[in-house]
Amino acid sequence: MMRGAGCTINDMYDIDIDKQVVRTRDRPLANGVLTKQDALKWLALQLGLSSLILFSLNTPTIVLGLTSLTLVGIYPLMKRVSNFSAALPRPHLQSGSANGV
Repeated sequence: MMRGAGCTINDMYDIDIDKQVVRTRDRPLANGVLTKQDALKWLALQLGLSSLILFSLNTPTIVLGLTSLTLVGIYPLMKRVSNFSAALPRPHLQSGSANGV
């Protein structure tokens, strides 16, 4: 669920860029099939369902999960300010792996 939320956030951030790139211009937000409001509703559903799962777990896992939300929101922005955005997914994925253990 959270990976999907990250993809939704990325598409919301990049809607104007995606419209200009051949590889991404057919994405639902970029081509106008969905609105930003639709994406926001979908994101809220993804985060809501993820929260239900997360809050059914133990306290250390909840803390780790909430901490990883920062990475989910920041990662799509890193490619705008750095050529090293690929350095961020590793801790992002590791936090998800840690929650799965």
